[in-house]
Amino acid sequence: MDNKMLGDSFSQAREDFQRARRTDGLQHVIAQITGKSIDLLPFNEISRRMRVAGSSDRGLKDVPLEAIIGSVSRYSDYSRSFLPLLDSDRDRWVGIMVEITSPGRPGLPPVDLYKIGDAYFVKDGHHRISVAKRLHAKYIQAYVTEISSSIPLSKDVTPDELILKEEYAIFLEHTQLH
Repeated sequence: MDNKMLGDSFSQAREDFQRARRTDGLQHVIAQITGKSIDLLPFNEISRRMRVAGSSDRGLKDVPLEAIIGSVSRYSDYSRSFLPLLDSDRDRWVGIMVEITSPGRPGLPPVDLYKIGDAYFVKDGHHRISVAKRLHAKYIQAYVTEISSSIPLSKDVTPDELILKEEYAIFLEHTQLH
């Protein structure tokens, strides 16, 4: 690829990042008006609330991007729709966008995800997921570790519903009805 094409790809990727940041700003305003959370869910809190027990490696899977709702460590760096929240992520994000959209480039490595019920949480690959969503991809390749829980968790779970699920988990734990 010549320098002009690379420069054009780089400029386009920087513009895409800026549009993503502006879209995030608009989503935050709408979220404040509607009272609906657009935050990624923190894996450690969810796993504690869901009383998880055990895990198993599920290998390489094609995972629907819409089912990724949380993160192990970077839940405050991206919105629930994986828009970047930090300007400091720009260079890495732009580099991944250029790599994905440049002709003749190999695909990116799979991301690493945890799965609880029907919901996924990012262990590694936040930028790749953000770029894939920005490009309107439906799926992403991921190494999946499934976490066992007796409480079902859907991709549409809200923070308020988590409180009820936690109470249900406590009820099952005390009564041994599961």
